[in-house]
Amino acid sequence: ANASYHELPLHANLDMLSQYDNFRWPDNTPMQPLGPRYHLSPKLSFPLARSWGHITPAVALEENYYDVQYMGNNTNASFNRSIPQYSVDSGLSFERSLAIRGRPYTQLLEPRLYYLNVAYHDQTPVPVYDSAYMIFTSDQLFRNNRFSGFDRIGDANQLAYALTSRWMSDDSGLEKVSVTVGQIRYFQNRRVLLCYQQDGPCLENPLTLGYVSPTAEASPIASRATYQLTPHWVASADYVWDPETHATNNGNLNLHYQPSPNQVLSVGYTYLVSGNVLQMPLAGVQNKPLHQATIGYAMPFNEHWSGIGAYSHNVSDNYSMMSLLGMQYDTCCWAMRFMGGRTFQSIEQATFTPQYNNNVYFQVLLKGLGSVGTSNPASMINTYLPGYQSIF
Repeated sequence: ANASYHELPLHANLDMLSQYDNFRWPDNTPMQPLGPRYHLSPKLSFPLARSWGHITPAVALEENYYDVQYMGNNTNASFNRSIPQYSVDSGLSFERSLAIRGRPYTQLLEPRLYYLNVAYHDQTPVPVYDSAYMIFTSDQLFRNNRFSGFDRIGDANQLAYALTSRWMSDDSGLEKVSVTVGQIRYFQNRRVLLCYQQDGPCLENPLTLGYVSPTAEASPIASRATYQLTPHWVASADYVWDPETHATNNGNLNLHYQPSPNQVLSVGYTYLVSGNVLQMPLAGVQNKPLHQATIGYAMPFNEHWSGIGAYSHNVSDNYSMMSLLGMQYDTCCWAMRFMGGRTFQSIEQATFTPQYNNNVYFQVLLKGLGSVGTSNPASMINTYLPGYQSIF
């Protein structure tokens, strides 16, 4: 469930996120931990914005409770974790007028700083149900957690800095070109790891998808460029260079069509170094670059019904990595979403075939009150349908 309260005393905003999940596994995976997880995340922010810039101090609390059953030895455990987060987001905006090929434009130059402080809490014995490392791009510069999901809350003492330049057309008011370059400076090593161990410490596998050195003093350098081809078509590209390895970390090309906020078609290609790590029969662990093709769409059928879906394909080894398909119903007072799909899990050792996890999402939104559901596919939708304005 989500709720927001704006214009509180001192011009504060309060955002609340709560979620309940109950994790169960097929009978053929008896060693997996299972059980319910309760998540609550209130965030209080104090935005101050002017035409020349902004500053937003914020404090948040990440609260998780687990009731875990270990099916392998028939034991139970509970974990209650409360982790405060402190952040300050700030930016300036400079502008000038110029002409390109006789057409008037306004160029904006926007430096931005984001400081984040999160205390370290040992989370090694907490099961990893749906968390993973985020692939590092310019989107990750200003996130408050380097992990997806709720099972891992990363410790942080860091400053993100970025510079964005935009060219706005004075004739149409549209953003014609945008270029962003940024990096994170770390003031301490990152101690929270993705790995899970019921008893004792664990060692992180550096081949884990999205892994970035926890001892590096600075993050990879992330860049993004977008170009408005027409009022509805946008081309974009991401490139990330890792100074720790002196090599490319990842790259992305995307073509995006969006004639309205809820109508989107997105086609993309992604390259990720060490992104195709597989346990293969006879050959053992293989670590290869990942070449991935993606497509996503959101299409209204009429005033109330719309369809939404996404698909990604491993071009390197020719198999599906993710598929998602669903329907949405929207009225003035409430909305409903039902989606199903599957995500790649592993290569089956006997038959050499891909194995998948099946996912089902059901959400109901009462407008003005909040939403409830079996789980929230928002991060997946944002990844494959950037710019889509979800009603949830």
